[in-house]
Amino acid sequence: MIMKIKFIGRKKEIELVLSAINRKRSVLIIGKKGIGKTKFLKNISSKGIYCSSMPTRQLLLDIMFSMKIDKKGLSNTKLMLDEILKHNRKVLFIDDIDFANKNSISIINNLKNEGFVIVSAGIKEPKNIDFFEKIELTALSFSESVLMIKSNYKLPDSIVSAIARISGGVPREIIDNSNDAKNSIESGFLDEKNKNEINNYINELENKQRRSVLLSASFLLPFAYFMLSLRYILYFQKNYKAGYLTATAAYLIFAFFRNRRK
Repeated sequence: MIMKIKFIGRKKEIELVLSAINRKRSVLIIGKKGIGKTKFLKNISSKGIYCSSMPTRQLLLDIMFSMKIDKKGLSNTKLMLDEILKHNRKVLFIDDIDFANKNSISIINNLKNEGFVIVSAGIKEPKNIDFFEKIELTALSFSESVLMIKSNYKLPDSIVSAIARISGGVPREIIDNSNDAKNSIESGFLDEKNKNEINNYINELENKQRRSVLLSASFLLPFAYFMLSLRYILYFQKNYKAGYLTATAAYLIFAFFRNRRK
């Protein structure tokens, strides 16, 4: 059974989006991975239709289903789009906009130009789609993080505070760490009444966070570029083997992040 997480915070951002919708202006929600863009869209999507930007056919099918349009006889995306445009304009909450392909972008622009209000979310601003307003989701505050954990989990206060601090206000990190603590307690691996076990668990959480920082793109990618620059210095000093190994290590880092992104 999937646990339903209660939505916390974002009051200012919600007010900005609703104000834009009332003025029939399209909005882009941006934020880093795990910051809560999907949860944010779903929380306000009662004002319209929630769907993902791809695949293109599924985007149109989701809109048609919500608008109660019969798909019978609509064999391609052009016919589906034409049928949608015969009905009343809606607000579309489109997730993962930065993954939209050319066909999806063309359809979204068509819908926007025909009077549909588009509220989209993505890690970065997509090309070829203009939004009237752009709103960035940032990390939750410490108090909001604590409230999020306490609203969804029954955990010792010391673990709640540690997770809120270590997770840096990123909802996905908060949920993952809280689930880990919950499962550890329920499985008997962690005794919530044993202070030594709790302290050891918190120390392990902190160590895990340090390791994740060392493996993050913000740390490793600049280091890889530095290694590429260092390669030329080593070549200049005729230390070709060290230069080759340095460049190889840098390219391996680039390949790692390229594959992880895929």
